[in-house]
Amino acid sequence: MQFEKPKFFKEKPLEEEVEKRFEKEKIPWSAKIILQRHGEFYQATEDQPEFKEWQKKGILGMLTEKGIKETREFTKRKLEEILESKKAVDILFLYSPTEWYDYYDPEKGWQKGFGGSRGKHTMKVILDTLADELKKRNLKKDKIRILGIGPQDKLRELNIFYIVSAEDPQAYFKALQKKFGKDEWWEPYYNIVKDLEPLRKKIGAEGPKDLSKRIETLVKIIDLWRNKIQKDSERNVVVWMVTHKEMMRCFLQYGLNFGDKVKGWTPATNETVEISFSPENKIFVEFRGERHEIQEI
Repeated sequence: MQFEKPKFFKEKPLEEEVEKRFEKEKIPWSAKIILQRHGEFYQATEDQPEFKEWQKKGILGMLTEKGIKETREFTKRKLEEILESKKAVDILFLYSPTEWYDYYDPEKGWQKGFGGSRGKHTMKVILDTLADELKKRNLKKDKIRILGIGPQDKLRELNIFYIVSAEDPQAYFKALQKKFGKDEWWEPYYNIVKDLEPLRKKIGAEGPKDLSKRIETLVKIIDLWRNKIQKDSERNVVVWMVTHKEMMRCFLQYGLNFGDKVKGWTPATNETVEISFSPENKIFVEFRGERHEIQEI
């Protein structure tokens, strides 16, 4: 009796079929906006034993050895993705200038904290890694051009921990911790604690919608800029920005209205939110390993 193959039987291995499917699903892009959380860093408060030691060594607020290694590995992967398009690319680099324990003074502006800037250090590691990789690959100088590198205040950490102009600078932050616990207040904060809103507004602490507005404004400016420089160009454009977890989360939740899709989510160090523009001007947002098409930003 001759055995007949069932209709669902495939000659090719499953792995090959899966690979082909994902290859088909790859969407060409002409521009990308990358929001990346900084790497793991040395963090301690004044009441912790490590504080003075790390401050003295000059590593407080800077990336740990693990943070540096992970950022390097992430950068190599991201470079591979950028080079996959085969087209020459222009990259603009922006980063959060937040220093560990800095604060905002209404008369003096941002005042330096007790440590370094994890955003700036993450960006340095990214740039050093890119330089090493490009040299190793012996790419032509014109293949990747850097259009600029600099700090950007709209990417700063949220301003709730110490409001100088308030009678009690930490009133809102303390209220959040008292109501939800020392480390459990983040999720309620993202979803807006209605009974604490009068206090937040009174002392001038930033809410999640304020954070989203900051990133929304920056992204819209960048979109106008990339449209202008790509008008008569065959080159791809990448705007690579290093920021903080709460900026990414709030932008997705309120700026792009992803709501329930991001509840309970905190971006890990070096995790990203990416906005890709196809040559046909379709817009895709990628985060948590998922891709979503959106109509506008």
